[in-house]
Amino acid sequence: ENGELFKVTSENSFSIEEVLVANSAGLISSEVVDQFALMSSFPNPFNPVTTISFDLYGNSNVDLSVYNMMGQKVTTLVNGFKEVGSYDIEWNGVDNTGTNLASGIYMVKLTTANGVVTNKVTLLK
Repeated sequence: ENGELFKVTSENSFSIEEVLVANSAGLISSEVVDQFALMSSFPNPFNPVTTISFDLYGNSNVDLSVYNMMGQKVTTLVNGFKEVGSYDIEWNGVDNTGTNLASGIYMVKLTTANGVVTNKVTLLK
């Protein structure tokens, strides 16, 4: 009723071995990420600013960049060493030169020492 699937108390120890995700169209593939995570941008679609959030579960060099649909890097939001923690980065829809980008779909790519993950974000003007 309140949306909880299960509860775990601090008395129990557990590990997640497999996650199954489904919608009305069927099973969706998913992976449990134990080193880093890139959350969905909010708001998405956005105008004029969206917040891109990511979590690091280990210290790492981080590159958080935005690419257009042709695979060209349009801006770098983070490029450097980050410690364990949660991060929120605002992107205002401009490229590295400060030029406003056109409406469209862009790919946000998070690269760490442990792998790469991407999400889509839509800029609407």
